[in-house]
Parts: sequence; C-alpha cells; structure tokens
Amino acid sequence: MPAWYLDEPLVDPILHSFYVGAFWQLDSERQISKDVIGKIPWTKAIDFAERVGFGEEMANAFWLIISEMDAGYLNWQKLEYQRAKSQSKKGDGDEEVERTERKPMKR
Repeated sequence: MPAWYLDEPLVDPILHSFYVGAFWQLDSERQISKDVIGKIPWTKAIDFAERVGFGEEMANAFWLIISEMDAGYLNWQKLEYQRAKSQSKKGDGDEEVERTERKPMKR
C-alpha cells in the first residue's frame, strides 16, 4: 500500500458519517446559478452546528471541517467542468458528450 494511505489517520465511522451527512445537507444551501456554484454559507453551517447542540468552539471546528470538504468538492466540480469542456471541443458532434454546466466561483 502507498505510504500516503498508511499515514492517513483513522476516522471514527460515526464521525465520518456525521460530517458527510452534514455536508450533503448543507450542499442544498449554496447559491447556484447557470455557470457558478457558490460556497456553502458560513451562516448555514453555524446554524446547523447550533441545531445539533455544538457550542461555539465545536461550531468553529465544524465550520473548518465543512469548509475544507467544500473546497475539495468545488475543486472537483471545477475539474469536471474543464474535462467536459475539453471533451466537447474534441468531439466531432456525432458522439454524445457528458457536460457539467456549472463551475465553482473563484476563491
């Protein structure tokens, strides 16, 4: 196995499930237009943290985790958009090309 994999910290499956679930719930709160995917709003993440009973310190930690997940997701969306755009330029029009219509806002 690669060294980077072996060096990864173990994450409690319950915590992993909580943060992934929270991320996808908060995903619906972002602003989206035809060409732009916005970031998850800080206010929505803090509201979520308060609803689950986090105090100020935990809510701030929650925001750091969610915002890092969001940055990774937006980067992936940007790469998918660029990939689809380059594939559509390469196509001769006969084949069907999957397109990603939205791209993330610049940070």
